[in-house]
Amino acid sequence: MFKQLAIVYFVIFSSNVFADKPGPIIEDLGSLGGPEHRGNGINKLGQIAGFGRMTPDAASRQAFLWTPDSGIQSIGTWGQASIAYGLNDLGQVVGQSFPQPFSLGRAFLWSNGEIKDIGTLGGMGAGAEDINNHGSVVGTSTFTSPNPVPVQPFFWNETDGMVFIGSFGGEGRARAINNFDEVTGWSQIDRPTGLAHAYFWSEDSDNMIDIGVLPEYNVSLATDLNDLGQVVGWCRFIPNRTNLALNGMRFKSLYDESRRTVMINDIGEAVDEHIWEDTAFIWEASTGMRDLPILYDGQLLALGINNLGEIVGTNDGSAVLWNTLNEIIDLNAFLPRRSEWVLTVAKSINDDSQITGWGLLHGEERAFRLSISPLNKATICHNGRTIEISQHAVEAHLMHGDTLGECGPNLLVDLRRKI
Repeated sequence: MFKQLAIVYFVIFSSNVFADKPGPIIEDLGSLGGPEHRGNGINKLGQIAGFGRMTPDAASRQAFLWTPDSGIQSIGTWGQASIAYGLNDLGQVVGQSFPQPFSLGRAFLWSNGEIKDIGTLGGMGAGAEDINNHGSVVGTSTFTSPNPVPVQPFFWNETDGMVFIGSFGGEGRARAINNFDEVTGWSQIDRPTGLAHAYFWSEDSDNMIDIGVLPEYNVSLATDLNDLGQVVGWCRFIPNRTNLALNGMRFKSLYDESRRTVMINDIGEAVDEHIWEDTAFIWEASTGMRDLPILYDGQLLALGINNLGEIVGTNDGSAVLWNTLNEIIDLNAFLPRRSEWVLTVAKSINDDSQITGWGLLHGEERAFRLSISPLNKATICHNGRTIEISQHAVEAHLMHGDTLGECGPNLLVDLRRKI
């Protein structure tokens, strides 16, 4: 009931705000033939990378590229199945392909109709999660099997190939990269207990920075960052794993986006489960980590951020947006009356405030593109970088020393943009 009232309030309130602007547009990305379609990344052209099933069989998942002109198209695989996680403004797509059922995946880069394996850090499997406009790719790879910490984050480009980013001592993952080759993800700080912290890494410094956790939490998991170096993700509290893992029991899905973690014993039987109380955060170097507002009681995850500082995610089963005023909005409030959609997860947002993710349409999981009316933008110089922000954010940026207009000549910035 509270969720319905919140949506009704926003629709009434926003009718005046958006009265002189084009209304939001919701688009179904279509189907590859089966159920379960998800949009994972959107670029400045509104193109979307994701995956869908060809048949009801989960092993039939295929990576897709959706464009406004061509619609949804499978980009193929060199094996049984594939998933696309990210794409850049050139339409290059990265993800993971599975040569055989239940096999370790391989990281792929798809470009101009060609799909290629970009290798591993020495092990048998890898997965690519994001790519920037220079063609730099990040993801996760296994090391050689004798290595005591087999799964680690990587950075890849055409010149240097795949390189190890670093570790806080345990396993890790690289989730996102911006156009300045800055990377975020997470790494275990204590492998026996499974505790992990989000990090910020840049190719220039080759230094993995622990960005910490929110008070009363002991795990932070980063999911995305923008060209300003702002990082988003969520924090989780994991109870003493030793106490929860008595008699050989172990955790499953400590770091995924599921709210429930199933405890299984040594013979694979489910014996108990734990419900996580996750909360979303944003981090930047100048201010540190802070939590984001919550709309509904329940799980709160921040999954994507654009260069305007708009953030998308999910809250208790509803796709949400945090605008530049730090207000949280249920994206279902943007839907037309009598819409058949229920938007559950917002995964990625571009600088034109176009959003992709997934939801339920006629009871079936489908990928969507939601185009909402973006706020008026202003061009400023932020830390030597020319960026566009919403008009509402101008005053705050000026107070921190930024200037209106494009940046002046700056050799370092110009070189980084050309690399």
